[in-house]
Amino acid sequence: EEALLQGHDKTSVLADAAYRGDLQVVKLLLDKACATLRDARDGARSYTPIHEAVRGKQAEACRVLCAAAPHFVKKTYILCYAAECSTLDVCKVLIDSGASVNSKSFCGWYTPLHSAAQYQGTDVCKLLIDSGANINAKDILGFTPLHKAAQYQGTDVCKLLIDSGALIDATDGDDNTTLHSALWNKDTLACKLLIHSGANVNCKNIYGTTPLHIAAQYQDTDVCKLLIDSGALIDAKDNNGNTPLHSAARNKDTHACKVLIHSGANVNCKNNYGTTPLHIAARAGKLLTVSLLTKSGADVNIRDNSNRIALQMAQLRNHNIVARFLQQLGIS
Repeated sequence: EEALLQGHDKTSVLADAAYRGDLQVVKLLLDKACATLRDARDGARSYTPIHEAVRGKQAEACRVLCAAAPHFVKKTYILCYAAECSTLDVCKVLIDSGASVNSKSFCGWYTPLHSAAQYQGTDVCKLLIDSGANINAKDILGFTPLHKAAQYQGTDVCKLLIDSGALIDATDGDDNTTLHSALWNKDTLACKLLIHSGANVNCKNIYGTTPLHIAAQYQDTDVCKLLIDSGALIDAKDNNGNTPLHSAARNKDTHACKVLIHSGANVNCKNNYGTTPLHIAARAGKLLTVSLLTKSGADVNIRDNSNRIALQMAQLRNHNIVARFLQQLGIS
């Protein structure tokens, strides 16, 4: 023991042994009545030996340490940490040792299921659900585990959560639903799963943004079509009066614009500032989009609330090619 401890304090030796899964050293230090080490923290990282066993994915070392300090397992958020960075076996050990599946992380940010839904696969999520985890628990920002899965994981975890009773249209603190989260993650398969599972395709967040606004912005034509076929309002307006076509007009590619226009989007719709999709495309210098909009009936002479036409928007940003194109169409 003295050789092991030479030049080190007992806490760091036990933590290192726990991380490496060296059961002989772990048991030696515990048997030598180093009781205070069981929940002693490493000053540099504020980790305990149990944290190190979890971080090192050492299930047996974790089991030995949990048996020596059961109070620590029950009163802390160690399972949140394990669900984020460790293994199924380690999570099982912690649960068997009394860790609460609904414990909150430091400062109450999230639960173990939030961690697992973001960082793990279905195995850890299923273990937590089967052990009684609240599937619709909200973190400090209002996200549910399904929000996390939709934003970071994909269809497998999403399907498990939905099949286990997760609320598909649960909203976060900004009223974003799980469908909003999946769209921001650009996960087409997760979006399709949520829509086919009954997600509200016209839900708005606090900014008035609908799923179709996001799909149009990110040029996800497959999801745009699916949303429209599922009843999405093609000219839905956000809080600034922008429609999905306004969102699509900012982009270089014309794919989403084509889908929206062919589905009946109003090409001359104004937002709260009098701006049409053509104004936006001209200001952004998107020649292909400007061409598509004008061929689809966009009025080049519509003025915004500042009395500017699309040509002037292009000229203000020195988009000379777009400006010449608009001039050739004839400005009244």
